[in-house]
Amino acid sequence: MIQKFILKTLTLIITHIIASRLISIPIAVAMFVKWYIAVLFIFAMDIVQVPIFYYIYERPQKIRFITARLRLWRKRWNLRGYKKQRIIREDRNLQAMVLKRAQKFGQWGVVLVSAMPSLGGGMWTGVLLAHLLKIDKKHSYLLLATGSLISCLVLALGFGGIKTIIIHLLKLITAG
Repeated sequence: MIQKFILKTLTLIITHIIASRLISIPIAVAMFVKWYIAVLFIFAMDIVQVPIFYYIYERPQKIRFITARLRLWRKRWNLRGYKKQRIIREDRNLQAMVLKRAQKFGQWGVVLVSAMPSLGGGMWTGVLLAHLLKIDKKHSYLLLATGSLISCLVLALGFGGIKTIIIHLLKLITAG
């Protein structure tokens, strides 16, 4: 029992780090029996990320060694292909558009951006926007948590409903 829980937890942590809540919430809803357990788990992982992102944005000189290592790795493996450059450029343009529009909304922009589970949104971009708008950390934690909770609830209820419909359809097919 405990081993299954630990395995589920590790799977969700890895999925959340690699993908985002757009992928980790459906997996959590499928793995756990109740949707609110999935919401609490993903919400907690989102909140744990916020101090890490603030640390990265406030102390860029302390993480220079990471960027230097990444540059060396990129040169060593020659990852400067045209297609990859174009994808990165398009992603940066999308993030810039999202940030420009969200700055118009101010504090509500932080909530909206952190609630977006797609490219250009999420906790990373929400923390960046809060940092750029110079919102107090305590207040920005509340705004980021609100956006994360809204997103987790919408995604979990949506995927939970889809899961319930599929289960009922399978029961009808097997019974009939």
